[in-house]
Amino acid sequence: MAYGKLREVRHLHREEENSARLEKFTNVLRGDGRSEHTVTAYRFAVKDFLDFICGLEVTEVSHREVREWLHWLHNQGCGASTLANRKYALRSFFTFLREYCGGKDSPTRHIPNRRVVKRLPLWLSVEKMRKLVAATDNPRDSALVEFMWSTGCRPCEIVCARLENISWDERIIKVLGKGQKERLLPLGHNAVKSVQAYLRAFPHIGETGFLFRRHLPAQNGGHSTPTRAQLGCLLARESHFAGRHNKARASRQKHWNDGRAEADRPEAQRSDHSSRRSA
Repeated sequence: MAYGKLREVRHLHREEENSARLEKFTNVLRGDGRSEHTVTAYRFAVKDFLDFICGLEVTEVSHREVREWLHWLHNQGCGASTLANRKYALRSFFTFLREYCGGKDSPTRHIPNRRVVKRLPLWLSVEKMRKLVAATDNPRDSALVEFMWSTGCRPCEIVCARLENISWDERIIKVLGKGQKERLLPLGHNAVKSVQAYLRAFPHIGETGFLFRRHLPAQNGGHSTPTRAQLGCLLARESHFAGRHNKARASRQKHWNDGRAEADRPEAQRSDHSSRRSA
């Protein structure tokens, strides 16, 4: 007579069914408005897990397989942040299976997250950021750097920034960013001046449409907005002239509160504050 703990019978050789669920999961992510980078990362993580379980029916997966997969990734050299991201992707996949395919609760709920070490961001000082701004050689590049420093926008938010979303009186811009979420961001005095000088230098941009674009010949489409890669090349070039690699967004996250408070302070208090600093 056999003794021991009974285990449920599970099905193998379900590669085609699992792949079909992965494709449906990818389509659902795109339908929910997730960015293409998020879709690609989630698809890669889930595909890696499906390859790891070697055709096991994914709706019958337990927390043991998930733990073994995460342990294998750890042995491959993945850090705590990578493991957490892979686990989040897998949890989203199991949530999809429960809602659309009749799967059970996510087995990832039994697995605690590893502690992720948060490093302090690197930033440039105000003086070095001013050198970066001074290194620009045209109104458009100057407006771009000032805009990034003032708002701390992500590259995708800069590319999609639109003129009609700027409130010049309140010095605020509404941007559409990660996850199709809208944010209201402040524009400093210098950023407003640089953007307005850029618009005067390029009157063909008009009053609506994308903020940062350039005029092209008709055979090239008429107008073009900068891509993420072009923004990176611009910052690398300007940083080279400024004598330091750029950390504009991290620098702005540290300094914009102080700069905004200084700009909004009455003139008498600003002069008194400046005299104390010089003393």
